[in-house]
Amino acid sequence: MDKLSKFSINLQPHQEELLQLSELAGIHCNPSIFHIIIELLNMQVETEAIYKMLKSIRKSYKLAKSIRKSV
Repeated sequence: MDKLSKFSINLQPHQEELLQLSELAGIHCNPSIFHIIIELLNMQVETEAIYKMLKSIRKSYKLAKSIRKSV
């Protein structure tokens, strides 16, 4: 069992392959987050909305991280 398989048990085989392909391409994503993105796509959420959401989360994370460093 490889490193990814033990964390991505809930993914369908084709989703697991897509996750592994993204890892090989240098796009690293937590399997749980990847699963959520797949679910959003299955619910017909627009890709632009998912992109904006991820960008907003990343910005918030960076801000929180910089605040913690300054305290």
